[in-house]
Amino acid sequence: MFEQVFKKLHETNPEIRCIGVWGKDGLELERMVFADFALDLDLLGAQIADIVNKFDGLKLDAQHCSIRMDQDNYYLAVFSLTRDYFMVVVADPTIIPGRLQFYLDMQRAPIHRML
Repeated sequence: MFEQVFKKLHETNPEIRCIGVWGKDGLELERMVFADFALDLDLLGAQIADIVNKFDGLKLDAQHCSIRMDQDNYYLAVFSLTRDYFMVVVADPTIIPGRLQFYLDMQRAPIHRML
């Protein structure tokens, strides 16, 4: 369903190791892995869903929320897509966050059509 969007994001951001879309219920819709990494994405998706739901409880504008986490061996970014879905990107720490955000913004319309 999201394969073409994921591939376009990876083409413009080759540092991406994995990208996926999850529901706020913690269930994965789809993911694509481009390189190995040492994170349990099933558990991570559920944990991030909990965090995103807590943002909703704070009455923040969760549809425009993003979370970034820089680690020694990976970069993790979470982007709210709609009221019910979010995208998780795991990348090399050398990724340029602004470039990732720019190309994700260019893909928002196709993503919204799929959701």
